[in-house]
Amino acid sequence: MMVMRKKRKQNAGLGNAGPSIAFAAPALLVYTLLFVLPMLIALLASTTNWSGLAINLEKLRFVGLQNFSRMLKDRALLESVRTTFIITFVVGVISNVGGLFLAVILTKKIRLNNTIRCIFFIPYILSSVSIAFIWMAILSYNGLLNSLLEILGFAKLNIFQSATASTVAICIVEIWRTMGFYMVLYIAALQSVPQDLSEAAYIDGANGWQTFRMIKLPMIAQQLVIGFIMSLTTELRLYDLVKILTNGGPGTSTRTIAYTIVTQGFNNQRMGYAGAIAFALSAIIILLTVISRVIQNKLEVKQ
Repeated sequence: MMVMRKKRKQNAGLGNAGPSIAFAAPALLVYTLLFVLPMLIALLASTTNWSGLAINLEKLRFVGLQNFSRMLKDRALLESVRTTFIITFVVGVISNVGGLFLAVILTKKIRLNNTIRCIFFIPYILSSVSIAFIWMAILSYNGLLNSLLEILGFAKLNIFQSATASTVAICIVEIWRTMGFYMVLYIAALQSVPQDLSEAAYIDGANGWQTFRMIKLPMIAQQLVIGFIMSLTTELRLYDLVKILTNGGPGTSTRTIAYTIVTQGFNNQRMGYAGAIAFALSAIIILLTVISRVIQNKLEVKQ
C-alpha cells in the first residue's frame, strides 16, 4: 500500500508539472536555438582554424587549444583587454556614483522632479548608434564643440587624434548614456527604505549625511551590487560606440575586447580565434558576476 501511495504522489507531481513544462517549452526552445546552440557552435569553432567563410573540409583542421594559448601572446588583444577594463572601471564607478547622487537629490520634493528624471533617463532609451553619431557631430574636428571654441577665440581640439582623449571621450559618452538608468534603479531602492527609520534618526539628531550613510546606504547595498554587476556586463561588451566614434583608433589604442572579436572574426577571417576570445570574455564576465553575487549574498545575510 505504501508503495502504491508513493507512486500516486510521484504521478501527481508529474501531472502538476505538466502545464509548467508546456508553458516553458516555447521559451526554452527559443533560448536553445538562439543562445545554447550558437554557443556550442562557437565553442566547436574555437578549436579549429575555421575562417568564418564556407566550410572547406580540406582546409578545416582541429587545432585544440592553440587559439586559447595564442591569446596570451597577442599584444593587440592584451592592449584591448587593458582598454576595456579601464573604460569598464571608469564608467562603472562614475555612472553608479553619479546615478546614486542624482537619485538622492531627486527623491526629495523639488520642482520639476519628474521632468528632470525624464531628461536624465532619455539617453538610455536611445540607441547606442544614434548616440554615437550625435556625439560624433559634437566632438569631431569640425563639430559643434570646436565651432564654439573657435567663436570664443580658443584653438580647436583634435580629440580623436589622441589615444588618451579618445578614451576619455568614449567614457564621457558612455557615462552620459547610462547614468540615467542607474539613477532610476537607485531612486526605486531609496524609495523602498522605510521612512520611519529616517524620521527616527532625525529625531535623534542625525543630519542628512549621517542618515544616508548609516541608514539608507546599508539598506540599498544589494541594489548597488546589482548596479555594478549590470555595469560590468554592459561595458565589457562595449562595441558599437567605439566603432562609430573612434573605429578603434588612433591606431589600436581604443579597441575593446568586443571590437577585437569582430575584427578577428570578420575582417581577418579568423572565426576560430574570435570564438576563443569570445569564450574567454564570457568566462571573465561569469567570474566577476559570481564574485559580485557572493558579495550580494553576504550583504543580504548581514541585513
